[in-house]
Amino acid sequence: MDRVYRGRVGFRTRRVDLRAVAGEVFLVPPDDPWEAATDDVDVSGLMLDRDRFTQYAAALRGTDGADVTFTGLEPVSPAAARFWDATVAHVRESVLGDTVGRDSPLVQGEAFRMLAATLLTTFPNTALAGDAAPVGRVEPAVVRRAAQYMDEHARDDIGLDDVAAAARVSPRALQLAFRRHRDTTPLEYLRRVRMAGAHQDLQAGDPTRGDTVAAIAARWGFGSAGRFSGDYRRLHGCHPRDTLRR
Repeated sequence: MDRVYRGRVGFRTRRVDLRAVAGEVFLVPPDDPWEAATDDVDVSGLMLDRDRFTQYAAALRGTDGADVTFTGLEPVSPAAARFWDATVAHVRESVLGDTVGRDSPLVQGEAFRMLAATLLTTFPNTALAGDAAPVGRVEPAVVRRAAQYMDEHARDDIGLDDVAAAARVSPRALQLAFRRHRDTTPLEYLRRVRMAGAHQDLQAGDPTRGDTVAAIAARWGFGSAGRFSGDYRRLHGCHPRDTLRR
């Protein structure tokens, strides 16, 4: 297979024998031309909305609308490539593999953020290169504002950047504040809030009305019913279906 691409990383032509490197991962420039010639090769592609991804990446670094540039088109390591493959497979099969996940905006939002974060750690880029922006002094009021926002919007499609904006600090500053004052992370706190909401819905649910564990889990952003059940058992000491039947 020949790959020709032209972009900020320069112009290169690469010839790869995919029979010897089956499963190879590479990044395709979104705006620049590239060509491929294949013979009996299966190719699986994934596309993320560029503007949404750029905003997500910039928010993670605490910048405002910064452009994100990938400085290389190949994974930073074989381990990173394997992690990318595993993440894509998990999202495709476990998170969005059934209608419950596909029909839930909250699950779709979580899936996007999972893929975007993994993309940033798999391929070299400018978004997370270098030192993060100074975070300054963070007061406990910031944590309270963030916690209140997550409590009120736990059923909405929110991520770290949204919570940080509500708290009026950068995502990194918010992460440091939560670690310092609550010994956790904002997203772990959000997960606990959502787990508590799912627990309440299970208690109020009725299987005879069509309520199911999978539907309730998806309602609160848990795309994998199996993982939700495992976390629920560890927290409450019973299977979520037992709570639903009571």
